[in-house]
Amino acid sequence: LVAWRATVEAEIAAKTAAIPAEKRPSVLYLARALESLNAGGAGPGVYNDFYIKLAGGRNAAEELTATKPVSKEQVAARDPEVILLNSFEPKLTVAFVYQHPILSQTKAAKAKRVYKMPLGGYRWDPPNQESPLTWMWLANLLHPDVFRYDLRAEMRRAYGVLYGYTPTDADLDD
Repeated sequence: LVAWRATVEAEIAAKTAAIPAEKRPSVLYLARALESLNAGGAGPGVYNDFYIKLAGGRNAAEELTATKPVSKEQVAARDPEVILLNSFEPKLTVAFVYQHPILSQTKAAKAKRVYKMPLGGYRWDPPNQESPLTWMWLANLLHPDVFRYDLRAEMRRAYGVLYGYTPTDADLDD
């Protein structure tokens, strides 16, 4: 598992190293959204900042030193090109952004680049045994011209190793 993690990280880092700053989309991770907005900042121990940068993005909230509360107006002022919604709030969907009078005005909403973090065997937001899948998923989303991971095949292989289970197409669709 450690070798798989290191291999995927190195592979993605090698490809994103060649992507110039102006080609890296700004990405905002919302750790909470329904009751209050909390954006994932930067700094030691902020995992979301790590995978945003690894996958070739720029953290739209990197001036925050951790995950901190933000207002909807602050999100709009950051105007992220991609918004990632946490998987911890089951009732949170992309419609939250698309239908909000302020958040719907962001570049991410206008370009339909708002994504709910996946749920696999576990949530893909925090660091865990499935983290390489998170990185592949986000790299595919941010730079489809550079990354072409067959995520369904990668998930089947990983879940076979991690859980002794091969997901069906219906599992993967879910």
